Amino acid sequence: MTSGQGPVRSHRQPRGARRAVTLAAGQTLEASDVLPWYFGIGDPAAAGVRIHPAGPARLRVSSRTYVEKFGGTFGFSIPGVPVSRAIGAGEGFATILQLDQSSAAHGFRSNVGFAEISGADAVVLIEVLGSDGSNPIHARFTRPVGGGQSVQFPLSDFLTSAGGRNLCVRVSVESGAGRILAYGVSIDNISGDAIYIPAETIE
Repeated sequence: MTSGQGPVRSHRQPRGARRAVTLAAGQTLEASDVLPWYFGIGDPAAAGVRIHPAGPARLRVSSRTYVEKFGGTFGFSIPGVPVSRAIGAGEGFATILQLDQSSAAHGFRSNVGFAEISGADAVVLIEVLGSDGSNPIHARFTRPVGGGQSVQFPLSDFLTSAGGRNLCVRVSVESGAGRILAYGVSIDNISGDAIYIPAETIE
């Protein structure tokens, strides 16, 4: 589960931090404030939660991240992602489409995030490409991620003040044994409402 707004956030959950929940056959469980109540993680934070059955059961999971504002809530839902979609070094890249980066009142700003799921460290390469067909690289940078760590940061840290529209972000593992799942978040500059954009990989 991830937070979609604000500055750079990262969290590495101590190894062995686990919580067990018992479900009856066919039961649906809704748990609120999972990060602080189950794992003691304070605000602000970005974290990933790995959920798996202890027996032969099969699960479907999702999360909702939101903030309270204007008398209601703003946020998004994130479906559970199977670990088979994670990428490692030499396994190509994941692509996040349609990210805008603008400081205009009626524009959007964007964050990029990824979570390491195997417990091993990695260096992640992020490339920001334009939308004019020639795919010029607007920015290219690396970020280290520790085993089990979740990282999120704004694109404005790496783009010029002009920003860009309809950007494409490619994320890959440059080195290390870690495996990552990546995503983007598009945030309305007025309301703060956020849209979750999962990274896509070539099957």
